[in-house]
Amino acid sequence: MSTRCQIAFYENKDQSILKPSILLYRHCDGYPGTVDGKEYGVLCDIVPFLRDFKKHRGLDDIEYCAAWLIHELIEKHIKMIRKLHKNDTKQQKKVFKRFSHYVGHGICEDFHGDIEYVYRIYSNTLEVYKIVHSEQELKNYCSSPYKESNFSLIETIDL
Repeated sequence: MSTRCQIAFYENKDQSILKPSILLYRHCDGYPGTVDGKEYGVLCDIVPFLRDFKKHRGLDDIEYCAAWLIHELIEKHIKMIRKLHKNDTKQQKKVFKRFSHYVGHGICEDFHGDIEYVYRIYSNTLEVYKIVHSEQELKNYCSSPYKESNFSLIETIDL
């Protein structure tokens, strides 16, 4: 099972976590990891990028920041897949090319029902949330809309 997550951009801190301005999706390896630790954790992928973007453009430009972040994440995804499949047969490479390039990341209108983490970006701050469900919500998995109580803050990072 993949660890799905979403990366949410907000105009400011007061904006409801349920109403991001821009919402990105990552199908797997969505666990936080650590900045200097896990190779495939989300924080290792997004924190260096966000700090560099802040340095050159400023994080208040969320439209450009989100666009370039999804580009960065897709490029990393393609490099990882190519590395995993570099010794594949010609037929395997054909299948890889057809399916692996166009999965893994997306742009969303709303939160998916099966995500485990949300990365909330506003101003110069990144907040990491674990999605939690009540017993009743788990019975109706993926069918109930999220409430603010589903978002449990586990880490705040100054960018």
